[in-house]
Amino acid sequence: MIQKYGLEPIAVKHLGQSFAAPLEESEVSATPLRIKPRDFCGGMRTPHLHYAGEMYELNPEQWAEFSNKIISNCQTKLAQAQAVTVENVLEVSKAMDGLVIQKPLQKSS
Repeated sequence: MIQKYGLEPIAVKHLGQSFAAPLEESEVSATPLRIKPRDFCGGMRTPHLHYAGEMYELNPEQWAEFSNKIISNCQTKLAQAQAVTVENVLEVSKAMDGLVIQKPLQKSS
């Protein structure tokens, strides 16, 4: 996705002080992210990817493409599962309950 669409990392300055702060020099090697999240619930609410310590924002069409690949991957894994634990069933059920079914995006013309 990043290469395909030529996405640029989101600059820390655009995240705002309430979301993240630059890392101190002593913290840089201890974390894969170059920022440290402040106390927050759920993080950034717009579609985005984390890769190689950077964050990349996605537009709705890019998110639809990315999330469809995730759904396809999950379908494949579920179809190949021989058995699941009770904990797995509970976790998957909880995740499925949280899904919001949306109409597919209409391509812009």
